[in-house]
Amino acid sequence: RDQGNTNVRLFGSPSGNHNPLQRLAGSDVWWTSAVMDPRAHLSYAFAPDVPQLPAAQAAQQRRMVLATMQRDPLNRQPFPARPWSGVQDRFQGRSSLVLAQAPPQPWVQARAGVPQGKLTRHSVDSGILGNRRDVWTYVPAGADPQALLVLFDAHAYVHDVPTPRILDNLVADGLLPPVAAVIVGNASPEARDAELPPNPLFARFIAEELMPWARSQGLAQTARRTVVAGSSYGGLVSSYLGLTHPELFGNVLSLSGSYWWAPPGEAPGWMQRAWQALPAPVPAVRFYLDAGWYETGRGGREGILETNRALADILRARGLSVTHREYASGHDYLHWQGALGCGLVALLAPARYDMKDERLRGCVGAGAS
Repeated sequence: RDQGNTNVRLFGSPSGNHNPLQRLAGSDVWWTSAVMDPRAHLSYAFAPDVPQLPAAQAAQQRRMVLATMQRDPLNRQPFPARPWSGVQDRFQGRSSLVLAQAPPQPWVQARAGVPQGKLTRHSVDSGILGNRRDVWTYVPAGADPQALLVLFDAHAYVHDVPTPRILDNLVADGLLPPVAAVIVGNASPEARDAELPPNPLFARFIAEELMPWARSQGLAQTARRTVVAGSSYGGLVSSYLGLTHPELFGNVLSLSGSYWWAPPGEAPGWMQRAWQALPAPVPAVRFYLDAGWYETGRGGREGILETNRALADILRARGLSVTHREYASGHDYLHWQGALGCGLVALLAPARYDMKDERLRGCVGAGAS
């Protein structure tokens, strides 16, 4: 409803392009419409009174949208359901849209009687990078870890996505062995943009500093029992670590990985070319790739959906094991919190994943293979 706004933009799926809403003539109602698959599962927000900038200032335009975005006041399903700050105002999080045939996310909600693992916050220094970051460890309850998850973007995967609870429930259901986790924070937002796109210094930090530190915490596992995972740039760096350090990471779990990325001056798709050019024999890294139908490219450029498909084809052509899933969603933690569990089962318990257990029906996806 209008509160004196001059414009309103939609942040999030299905377009992902900050589309403007229209004002219904003679009323205080702003609206837009989209034809969507009944399996859609996504989050969105509104951004009122955003100054319109030239196309050349797209990054600044996005920052303005982020600065003003707020939840839909008429939608009573926020995401996340309980913000980590404890304050549920209209500027906290987004609103959920879950259509009738959307895949279930059975491991996200808290359950009575499920043992809870221990989550601990640490501060880890890097001599290689010259900075410090928070790193959380999760240790499962009641059993020694038999696998390890290394996961990026702790600001999201500790606060918004309940990773410890997801692991608790998956282990309680017998879908995973006891899994420990190292959830890696960013030294700063600026450091994230410099470190997570393929960066040899960051790869050295992970291999030479973080993983030895994880071993000192009693969490290290063999490469075959270790999953490196993340979303967006986190998916990109996970594939890079599988490429550069297969002796540490035998499994890559990538959620909407940013495979359009390339260094300045190079054609898009650096990661695809890197795996294509890798000399034989190619290390037997296993992949779980997930992308959303609403992550297509714009302006003649391929987007996350298309570049994930291209990477999956290249990896298979190199003889690697790839599970590739697509969903009626976008670039969205609401979807990723379900996909995280699906990817872990596919990589760490592939026989159970292939059995099509009823509890895994939300992992089937809307396309790919």
